[in-house]
Amino acid sequence: MSELNVEDIKKILPYAEIYKIYKNKFYAKIPKENWIDSARRLKEAGFSLLITVTGIDRQNFMEVNYICRRPEGNGLVIVGTQIDRRDPRIPSLVNVWLGAHFHERETFDLLGIYFEGNLDLRRILLPEDWVGHPLRKDYKW
Repeated sequence: MSELNVEDIKKILPYAEIYKIYKNKFYAKIPKENWIDSARRLKEAGFSLLITVTGIDRQNFMEVNYICRRPEGNGLVIVGTQIDRRDPRIPSLVNVWLGAHFHERETFDLLGIYFEGNLDLRRILLPEDWVGHPLRKDYKW
């Protein structure tokens, strides 16, 4: 399969801002309202392997990124969106990629991002009685 380009990703995610990172690797900035649709479109286009989920505290907002790979033909897309830092909620993508479950729990545990629809959001790395989320910029050590 040939190398992907920005236009290929734009066909899959027409509402996204697409940035080429390197060769077959792209970043797609997604409007929050297209979050679930983006995941479904990517999976239907062959991006069936979820590599990881991560969050970033940008102080004024939180950013959520899912990194997915297309095993056939090699390709990687990081889909990201911004969410409100004071109420960090985003729909879970467990119904699209079952493997998102563990990663969403980890992101919840460390950053306090609530993945709505994930039925098992609880601490996974830290003790149940831990107070706060240590990867937030305002966390007091």
